[in-house]
Amino acid sequence: MKALGCLCVFSLVTALKVQRDVEDPLQPCKGNEVTAKGEKWGCDGISLEDCPNSYTSSGQNTFFQCGVSSTNCVTIGPKCKVAKVASAPSCRALYDSGVKE
Repeated sequence: MKALGCLCVFSLVTALKVQRDVEDPLQPCKGNEVTAKGEKWGCDGISLEDCPNSYTSSGQNTFFQCGVSSTNCVTIGPKCKVAKVASAPSCRALYDSGVKE
């Protein structure tokens, strides 16, 4: 009976992990975001040393890791996600919205 309980717990944990991976399969972007200059992707022109720790946006909140190909830094992926940083509202914004001290 104890083995059955362990199996049930293992199955539940595995199911939750699979669900999380299906809902959010993207890994966090590593390093610093680099921006495009002109019509080039943002990874172009980055030093080979900084390349693996850089990522760029292709627009509309879509990001890709930079990577080294031959002797160039290029946008080769994988696609990644950027953590959103929450900001607290200012005291003035709270006051204006009707929240009193």
